[in-house]
Amino acid sequence: MVSLPHILLVSGIPASGKSTYSRWLKDNKGWYHCEGDQVFTDQESVEAAVQEAQARTQRTVIDWGFPPACLNKVRWVTTQGVEIWWFDGDREAAKTSFTKRGQSGQHPATMQALKIQLAAIEASWSQIGKVFGAHIIRSVEDGPQYLGPDRIFEAMFGPR
Repeated sequence: MVSLPHILLVSGIPASGKSTYSRWLKDNKGWYHCEGDQVFTDQESVEAAVQEAQARTQRTVIDWGFPPACLNKVRWVTTQGVEIWWFDGDREAAKTSFTKRGQSGQHPATMQALKIQLAAIEASWSQIGKVFGAHIIRSVEDGPQYLGPDRIFEAMFGPR
């Protein structure tokens, strides 16, 4: 059994279940949920958010589908003891979910923004893969079908 990290960064392709999993950690495991898009605007804000999480007694999950140009910020957080995981999977299934989410008003991003983000991920994949290493989970498959949060938790940290 792997020990639970004090701070967890969940990143990945758009519509891969990052936010759903992060909210599940908050609601079912008592973690503090921080939305990275709101606090990771520059290096100073990244440092401040990590220091705040380090000072918190409660475990923290940061949900941040970062632009690949920010990979250095992800590298930096790992030097501060933040455990990182990448949510990946079937890109077409993620696009389907993304489209439905946009049509229902659940997410403000456009299909063009999704295409730009996926292209940037593909162009940076070798570097992303090196940084995340074995911490890559296929969370979305054709359908779309999502790996349940309890199964993701077990894949990350073992049975509890």
